[in-house]
Amino acid sequence: MSEESVQFVKKISYKRVAKDRVVTLRFMMVDRDAARPVEVQEELSYLHGGYGDIFPKVEAALEGAAVEDKLDLELSADEAFGPRNEKLVMEIPAERLPEEARAVGMRIEGETGDGRSGGFTVTAVEGNSATIDGNHPLAGRNLQLFIKVIDVREAGEEEIRAGHPIVPPKSGGDAAPLPH
Repeated sequence: MSEESVQFVKKISYKRVAKDRVVTLRFMMVDRDAARPVEVQEELSYLHGGYGDIFPKVEAALEGAAVEDKLDLELSADEAFGPRNEKLVMEIPAERLPEEARAVGMRIEGETGDGRSGGFTVTAVEGNSATIDGNHPLAGRNLQLFIKVIDVREAGEEEIRAGHPIVPPKSGGDAAPLPH
């Protein structure tokens, strides 16, 4: 083989997913129990390397992946959002909810008696009573994820200190015009 017969293919990036790299993904999450998509994400960026921004099984599967690689992963409820905890389903007086949140399906932030904060979903409002659920909406569900790696780049020092990607604000809206 002569050197003239070797041709190189230009790729978007030869970087692979590794610790302290910002990884951008596109994914679709399917509820395997109901066989229906539950979330489609145009782009999600996270800092790879055990920073807790992504499910551990997903992070492990992405280790070494390159831009354009695709993965199909199944996650049990325990590997995803965890099992449902019926102690997080509470009936409360409706008056404790902000008036605009007194509708089924509303998501509200709340704090438990032990000082932990989290999101709650209003699941029922009947008369003076409301039922709220502190479980993640996908808790107890087995999921399938279809993932495509869109970009991999080195994380900056500030991102590593923060433990997550730092994305500059998008221009537009109230942003000041750029000088010419």
